[in-house]
Amino acid sequence: MWLLEAMHDGTVLNLEVYESFGGPTSPGVVEMTDAETQYSTCGTCLVLKTGCNTHGDHVHCAKTFMPRAEGLIRFEEIGSQAGEQLKGEMVDITFQEVTISESYQTQVVTDGESLHLDLWSFDIVLETPTEAEGECGGHGQIHGDHCHCDEGYQLDANDSTRCIPVD
Repeated sequence: MWLLEAMHDGTVLNLEVYESFGGPTSPGVVEMTDAETQYSTCGTCLVLKTGCNTHGDHVHCAKTFMPRAEGLIRFEEIGSQAGEQLKGEMVDITFQEVTISESYQTQVVTDGESLHLDLWSFDIVLETPTEAEGECGGHGQIHGDHCHCDEGYQLDANDSTRCIPVD
């Protein structure tokens, strides 16, 4: 799993790539299909949050968005280990306001907002979760030598610096 998190002026954009859910492991194009609009089924997950404020060591956000089944992500480079590159661009993606339940089911908000992203490029060096500042596999915050996991996640019994989905 790789997580790219971009933050700017109260907006957070997460790109989460899960190989075990069909996320890419080599350069190519991922189209935003119906599977990518549901957090429970996405292999290449885009989650946009707005109205975000830092609260201690984590962020609280007012609204959550996921893409409609349109647009694409083009991966030019996708490393398999820390120190390699994750490079590409998001093209013509429309985000729709959603709620995500504890079981990761995604529900479109009736009369919710939508936001459009024409083009956004990314180019980062991959880090392991223990190197990444304040992350626990993308689903919690590091506190000392262990994680405080987000709702719907629990501490991995084999790794106190990693959060995993609740069974």
